[in-house]
This record gives sequence, structure tokens and C-alpha cells, in this order.
Amino acid sequence: MNFKLLNKKAGIYIPFLSGMVRVGLFLLMATYNLHAQVRIDDNGDIENTEIVIEKNKKIAFPEIQKKYDKITLPPKKSASDPKEYSFKEIQSPVADLETKIKISTIKEDLASRKKINYIRGGIGNYITTYLEGQLLVKSNPKYQLGLHARHFGSILGPVKNSLTSSNAVEGHAKYFFPKAIHSASADYTRTVVNYYGYNHSNINNDDSKLKDTIYQVYQQIAVRSELSQVDTLSKLQYNVKANYFNFSNKFKNSENELEVAGNVNYEIDKSSKFYINTNISASNYTDAKASLGRYLFNIRPEYERKLLGDKFLLKGGINFAYENDTLSTTKRVHIYPIINADYQLLSKLNVYAGIDGGMEKNNFRTLVNQNPFLGLNPTLLHTNKLYELYAGLRGKITNTIHFKTTLSYNAYQNFNVYVNNIKDNSKFDVYYDNAKVLKWKTEIGYEPTQSLKLGLRGTYFNYQTDTLKQAWHLPTLDITAYASYNLFNKIWFSTELYYLGGIKAVDYKTGTEINLNDIVDINLSANYKINDRFSVFMYFYNILSQNYQRYNLYQSKGLTVMGGLTYTF
Repeated sequence: MNFKLLNKKAGIYIPFLSGMVRVGLFLLMATYNLHAQVRIDDNGDIENTEIVIEKNKKIAFPEIQKKYDKITLPPKKSASDPKEYSFKEIQSPVADLETKIKISTIKEDLASRKKINYIRGGIGNYITTYLEGQLLVKSNPKYQLGLHARHFGSILGPVKNSLTSSNAVEGHAKYFFPKAIHSASADYTRTVVNYYGYNHSNINNDDSKLKDTIYQVYQQIAVRSELSQVDTLSKLQYNVKANYFNFSNKFKNSENELEVAGNVNYEIDKSSKFYINTNISASNYTDAKASLGRYLFNIRPEYERKLLGDKFLLKGGINFAYENDTLSTTKRVHIYPIINADYQLLSKLNVYAGIDGGMEKNNFRTLVNQNPFLGLNPTLLHTNKLYELYAGLRGKITNTIHFKTTLSYNAYQNFNVYVNNIKDNSKFDVYYDNAKVLKWKTEIGYEPTQSLKLGLRGTYFNYQTDTLKQAWHLPTLDITAYASYNLFNKIWFSTELYYLGGIKAVDYKTGTEINLNDIVDINLSANYKINDRFSVFMYFYNILSQNYQRYNLYQSKGLTVMGGLTYTF
């Protein structure tokens, strides 16, 4: 079932969109002004809470298959509540059902984490160059101003014409209120990737016309604003964001998006809380065939109650969604029930179960993040998760061993997969189908000391699609393992293993189903602190030197070695 792009004009929806956006922006400004009236505290401790390199603000898609090339969101920190399961998140090439091939930045040199200003650079095989730096221009207990820049690129690749490059620059600022932090940033990212998945034996690789055809450039301008509550003693906790994205490519595909999101938690008493989360996305996409105005509105009110002496936690609510680009045979208003029950079976063992659902945003920017070899006129449809039924266990085997296992059954409309284009198989089309997905995810973490951390996560998927024969390019098994060790705060070692199996592709031109080889990617890194100013690093990626294909026809790089130096000041 391959749906065509809905050819609706953006202007049809502008009045509705602008109204929603004005409401979100009013909420952001009102909350900001509330705290602007409070006196400034000279407590400098807040200053150190968020001095980080926010890599999640960079979109880059150098080579798709290699972990060392992936730009990804930083792992979420688990809560400090001892009852909550804690597992170090390592980003696998596939996160849950998403086929996100995230080209990650070079790992942060652990020897320089206490330094705000740094310059870091390195070189590697495939004529790879890396340079990154951050400068805190101004810092005091009231505000901070900073700059961040990054370059990463490889002239060579696994085959000819497979160069990659990513360059980004960002300015960011923070203002500290006594009970809140306002953050703002603006960044520009330019990423180059080649469509090198063509048949090299039949084409002259030196043809200048060919290079112009396969050469792709993605550019993004992003402006972000966020107001966050930091007073943990307050009954009212909130976070409000407003983001603008301008995303385009070399072939005149472009998208403008304004996104406003807010989260509010209110503690009614020691046993009950009220939550409300909302998100508004208004976008305009244009390509050679259409101009499309799209919006997606979500609001999720929930009530939480502790029972049986805090052993039983019950949470319920609804998820309301309104969007404008579902098929004409389906409704635009969607309401999903939310129920979650969590019971402390033993002192270190909890059992939980529930139902959830919601609309999952798909736009030009998010699809390119998943697959940078996307075709020129992609179909854009939000994915509708009709429901998710889940149950699981979480707990501690000992004080140092944590685990969590969840079994879930999910139903989707507009479940998206990627298939090679029939006319040009170096590019990918987006196909949508109804799907049922059985998912079993298990995680275990072992942290005997602050210096040694081990973890393992495995996820099994079973897909049932209505029209498509398979869930193309999605794995049936996804395993991630990691280990890290800090030796006397002088040398840091870490290693990761990624396994993806059961990936299938299809060539609709010949009707051939293709079983892609299982992916085993092992990486190793070492950082050595010379002194308080200098440290050196070495990274080894794809140690087994497998030329696997995460996406059909796109071979990965083999063994990649990179070394470099970090200077902090």
C-alpha cells in the first residue's frame, strides 16, 4: 500500500495553525515573565548543571551504516529514585521501531569533561578529519553565553564517490532565575552525502554529470528556546519549549516547521499528581510536485495515584490528537486511552502493565534523519499508533545489577518503511502500511563501582503487515552491549557491540527479495589524560571490518581508526 503525497495548499490551514502557535508562544512568554519578576540569587551551583555540548541539536548524515559516523541524541539520564530502573542507554543503529541511522559525533573525551572550553581534533583512515571546539564567551551566576563548532568528514569511503561531510556552528545562551533556567540557541548545519548505492560496474565513476546527480547537500537552520523549572521543592514543575526549523536539500526540497511543547506536573498531595503534556507542530513542505501545509496537535492529561502504602501506582488519562494529513477514509481527531499500573511485588521487584497510543510525527526532516538516502519527493504521513498493550518486570537482582523486561503488542496505521526506488535504486521511497508489531525488550545493567559499568540490551520484533510482504529494512533482532572502565581518573576505556539481524530488502524492479547479512559492529575507544590541559584519544570502529549493508546497496566502511588530541582551557 503506497500512498501518494497529499497535494494540499499550505494556506488552507494557516489561520488554525497561527492560533495554536500564538497560544503556545503566549504560554512560553507568560511563564518567562513570571520568573523575571523574582530577585536573582547568587547561587552559582546552577551554573554547572547544563554546561554540555548539546549534540542533539545537530542533524548530520555522513555515512549511514557506521556507529562512529552517527549524530544522535544524547542518552537520557535515569532518575535517581532507587525504585526506578537504571540502565545506561547506548544508541543502537536502530532505536525501537525507528530505522534511524544516526551518525554520532566523536565521543566526548572523558578527560576534559570538567572543562568548559576545549578544542579537539583528530585524523583517521579514509582521509577522515575531525575538529570540534567550544568556547564559553561569558559566564556568571546570572547568565552564560557560548559558541560551539564542529567538522567531521571523510574524503574516501567503502566505494568510489562515497565521501561524507558534516559541519555545524552554534551559539547558545542561558539565563538563570532563582527557580528556573531560560535557554536559547541558534545553529546552522551543512551535511554532504553521496548516493553511492548505484551499480558502479556499469557507470563511469569519473563522469562529472554523475557526480552532480549523486551529490546531495542538506542544510538546517534551527532556533530554540526553552524555559525549565529547577525548583525541585515546588509542587508545580514545568518545561516549555519553542523551536523553529528550516530544513532543505540541494534539489530544492524544503520544509519550515514551528514547534511548541509544554509539560506541566502538579503535586496535589503526597499520594497524587496531575500531568499535562502538549505539543503543537505546524509545518510547510514544498518540492517539485506540491506545497503542503501540515499540522499536528497533541494534548495528554493524566492523573497519578499511589495506593497500598505506595506499593501500587496507578496512572490514567487520555491522549488527544488532531492532524490534517491522514487519508480521507480516516478521521482527523484521535483519542487514545492511557492506563499504567505499577505494583511493587517484592522489595526490589516491580510488575507493571498498561495501554498507550498516539500520533508519531513524520516530516521531511525526521525522515531524512532516519534515511539520508531518501528520494526527492517523499510521501509525508504521520504514523498513528492505535494502541500499545504492554506488561513487564523491573528491579534489582543486587544493589549493583538492574534489569527490565517488557513485552508489548502494537497496532499501527501509516507504519513507514523504506524501499529502493524502482527507476533509481540508489534512492529510497517511503512506503506506508497497517502493521501489528510484537516486541520483547530486555535490558540489564551492572555497575559494581563508579569506575566500571557493563550493560546489555536486546529487542526482538515480529512484524505483521497488511499489504507489504515484509517490514522492509527493519530488524527482527537488535542487541547492544557496552562496557566502560575508568582507571585512576587517568585512562578511560569503553567498548560497544551492536548486532542487527533479520533485515530484508526488496527490488521491486525484478521482484527479488533480498536477505541482508547480519550486522556485527564492535567498537573500542581509549582516552588518556596527560595533564589538566591535554589528553589524547584513540577510536577503533568496526573492528571486525565487516562491509555490511544497513540499507540495501549501501556498503559500510571497514575498520576505521582515528586518533587525536584534546586541549581544554
